[in-house]
Amino acid sequence: MELRDNLNLFREAYSKPITFDHLVDLLSNDAFRNAIKENFNFKKIKPGKIRKHHIKDERNLRYLDWTSEKLMDKIDEKIQALKNAKKLNGGSLEKDSQRVTLKISNLYFRMKLMADFIYAKD
Repeated sequence: MELRDNLNLFREAYSKPITFDHLVDLLSNDAFRNAIKENFNFKKIKPGKIRKHHIKDERNLRYLDWTSEKLMDKIDEKIQALKNAKKLNGGSLEKDSQRVTLKISNLYFRMKLMADFIYAKD
């Protein structure tokens, strides 16, 4: 659900101009972190590895043969990195907008790949 909610945030953010700061504030990784505390096995989300037919965007080819566990970990890592960068930059990401734009774009495409992988009929 958290993945779906975050993807919906991106959809809204692309249709209505909002700041990176506001988007990062709204992104959530709490469920992921709670699942780790509860020793959840992320391979249960979708067994197997990401194959070429799961990848719809060429930029995601680097995730070929990754597991859902590894990809979810990277998604969490990037969300947390954006939140931390905001705190370290005095509460704003706007000073470093070019790097932030790329990071946010990469995060979106990772989350989209995860959703495509989960819902693939294989």
